Amino acid sequence: MDPHVDKYLLDSAQKLWQPEYQDKLSNEDVEEIVDNISDFFEVLIEWGNTSNEPTESRLE
Repeated sequence: MDPHVDKYLLDSAQKLWQPEYQDKLSNEDVEEIVDNISDFFEVLIEWGNTSNEPTESRLE
């Protein structure tokens, strides 16, 4: 888990996601959810940063 992720974020994520799960989410479950969402947004940012760059297929 990223050391910059604080308890408030984890508590908020647990409150948000717990209703979607039958079993109680463990701290590790919540950390994994936060990591996955963070990774997802990093990919979206990368795609957004490269979408304006010309590619070979656009140059042809």
